[in-house]
Amino acid sequence: MKTLKYFMGALLVGAVVFAGCKKDDKKNPENPNITPEEAMPEPDAPTDGSRLIVVQFNGVVCEGHDIVLVGAYNGWATDNVEALLKFKPYDLEEGDWNNWYYVTVPTDLNNADSLDAKPVQLSQNEAGEWIVDWSYQTGDAASWTFVSGKAAVTGGFAGEADLRWYDAACVAKSAGWKMGNYPCKVVVPEDYVVNVKCEAFVPKIIGDFNGWGEHVEMTLVEGSTNTYTYKLEQQAEGKQFKITNGGWDADEAILKSDYNADSECYNKQGNYVLEAGKNTIELEVVGTQADVTLCE
Repeated sequence: MKTLKYFMGALLVGAVVFAGCKKDDKKNPENPNITPEEAMPEPDAPTDGSRLIVVQFNGVVCEGHDIVLVGAYNGWATDNVEALLKFKPYDLEEGDWNNWYYVTVPTDLNNADSLDAKPVQLSQNEAGEWIVDWSYQTGDAASWTFVSGKAAVTGGFAGEADLRWYDAACVAKSAGWKMGNYPCKVVVPEDYVVNVKCEAFVPKIIGDFNGWGEHVEMTLVEGSTNTYTYKLEQQAEGKQFKITNGGWDADEAILKSDYNADSECYNKQGNYVLEAGKNTIELEVVGTQADVTLCE
């Protein structure tokens, strides 16, 4: 076995990591851009304007559930899974690749400077159709390690990683899936109750529970003048919701807990993520984004 050529260090959130790629004369006949080395793939950078992304998924990869790349190349669209680029596993007959996968972004879809995109494991809806469910994207920024190539990772709204790939070939390792969720995991749904104290307006709720479709008006708690409630029935840990005044951006709610005392401004509200064992959620809204001074 060859000696492992790269040492992998911890990746700081928001940092850009540089590493070199070494070429090798041996080529895998099935995957011409990679070297069949047992320890780690060493891809040759494409020279045709395409982009090669190589990832080891250390978390569970569910049998039959494709891992797809969703991103700027397709406008982050999720309604047509057949149009999404799919990760392919390395040929196991050429060695033990330990969950190493690769995907090539063709020249006509690739932005030559950088590409914003992230892996997601496909799930199935009740009709048996394959869909993109953001609950099954890869984990937070700290769960990523970049081995070679120039790339960057930052923290997203609800604990996920936002990824940007710069070089023609990048090799990375993903330690797991968001909130520990993956499509073949047995999830026992629970009931959650969301209580919102709000003086400024009648709060609405929207989220995974209704496919991010309708902003649903919450119910005033009996005997109260400013506290509203909504029951999220049979929801799984990791599902998300948001409080609004019926729309996006300026209508999105700002929580009392969003106040930044150091800067005397309010942070924008991210998605609220359901946590196991925290089935009653108490929130206090001070207004919408349009009502307060937002932090830059």
